[in-house]
Amino acid sequence: LLINFTIVEEGNQKLALFLGAYRKTLLQKRGSVARRDGEIVSLRKGQRHPSQFFGGFRWIGIWPLSRLYRGDLRYKRLNKEKNEPEYREHLDQESFLTKAYPFVVEIIEVEDVKKLPLNLLIVVTAWMSNGEKALLQTADFYQSMVALIEEAVIEAFKTINYNEMEKAVLAEKIEKVLLAHPKETLHREHGMTIIRVEVVNVDPGEGWRALTLQQWEGEMNTKRMLAETVGAAEEGITRLGAQGISPQDAF
Repeated sequence: LLINFTIVEEGNQKLALFLGAYRKTLLQKRGSVARRDGEIVSLRKGQRHPSQFFGGFRWIGIWPLSRLYRGDLRYKRLNKEKNEPEYREHLDQESFLTKAYPFVVEIIEVEDVKKLPLNLLIVVTAWMSNGEKALLQTADFYQSMVALIEEAVIEAFKTINYNEMEKAVLAEKIEKVLLAHPKETLHREHGMTIIRVEVVNVDPGEGWRALTLQQWEGEMNTKRMLAETVGAAEEGITRLGAQGISPQDAF
């Protein structure tokens, strides 16, 4: 039997297992401490971190009874240069960030109240506030986050008419919805805390965008023709009145 130690870098956490079961969270984050249930909380005023004199040096337990959890991370983030999602994969990780990270959620063809299918690109800035829930109690915290947000967006769009709202107003409305129920559930059940939600883009698909544009152009042409017809009629009535003829007598 050997005493097992590890080094946890600043802004990271590792999960210690005993005989395969969760034992404790090994945390190195300035101003924070991990509770026994894995929840990362801020230190109270005057409270000292129990390991502050040892830096990131942490005791795991007795090997081979105690070991570190190792797992895979798969998610999407926003490529700022291309302004499009890119897939990221980190395999066999033993150290997990406790810093805020911008995850991308894509929702394809969610229907508004008029059944218009829309594509959304959402950036969710979140951090792993409970590694035990996010990594051990949840099969895939990222997919859980995507599912919760998609469910909330589908529900919100049941009362949204895309053609009647400016994009900025629409984005703000969606963001408020996502910062309500999904935020609470994600933290309580999946150990992820949402800090900020940003709707980067919301638009019909390519085919629907063309149809929507045609519909808009058709409506504009109809309104223009109607205005011209009404204008011509009013001009004719004015001309008849100038000649002393009433519209009833003229027809």
